[in-house]
Amino acid sequence: MTIKATRKFMCVSALAAVMAGSFAFNAVSQESDLEATYASVLQQIADVQAATDQKRLYLKKQEEQIASLQSQIDSAGELKASIRPLVVEMTAEIEKEMIKDVPFQASERFARLDRLKEDLDKPDAPIASLFRQSMNIFDTEVVAGVSVASYNGNNPKNPGTRLAACDADITSTACDLPKSVKDALPVGATKIEGDYLRESVTDGYYLHFGRMSLIYLQFDSSEAWKWDQEAKDWVEMSRSDVLDSRRAVRIARGESAPNVVLAPIRVGG
Repeated sequence: MTIKATRKFMCVSALAAVMAGSFAFNAVSQESDLEATYASVLQQIADVQAATDQKRLYLKKQEEQIASLQSQIDSAGELKASIRPLVVEMTAEIEKEMIKDVPFQASERFARLDRLKEDLDKPDAPIASLFRQSMNIFDTEVVAGVSVASYNGNNPKNPGTRLAACDADITSTACDLPKSVKDALPVGATKIEGDYLRESVTDGYYLHFGRMSLIYLQFDSSEAWKWDQEAKDWVEMSRSDVLDSRRAVRIARGESAPNVVLAPIRVGG
């Protein structure tokens, strides 16, 4: 073999080796790409499976909630039917206690109760409204039993004495018009006109210490009464009790700074 032929053979051999190596590299590269693609597909399948499982769990919970709501809807009629008798019984019990109770703010309290009783007589009255009213009355009664409060009112023994004095002589000391009424009257007025103004001229102040004690003071302290729960009647207060009660009224009305107050309470027989 000549030198030229030898060189030609060596070049061909080298080229074949290079091509074989290239083919081998390409094969390895393609295999690696296929493995990566396969792994990616497997991961996507796993992700889809996890998402599907999560949605199935969510749907299962939704179905359980729907079933629970449907059960509640089905039993709503029975629940409504049971609430009305409960409210009726509760109203009757509250009324019994109010009748036996110390008669503080009696007109307002019984007015609330009467409105509820009127609604109970209406077949189409919403159950939720009836229940809410009964609970509001119950809560109001509970709070009143542990609070000290003062409010305007007429003499329990001889109501309307102050207004009668004002009708007789609007300038008399027995009338002593409240400032709010004076400001509302025309200059030089000699009579109190209008239901609102006339109702504003009350005889004095009531003060109740929860359900322990209820007292009444005439606006000029000329009369003072306390409720005797055992006798179910008003009895006259002693002068010492009047002084303590006047102080308590001022505190309850916000006219004096908060302080310890004394209440006239009947203990024992």
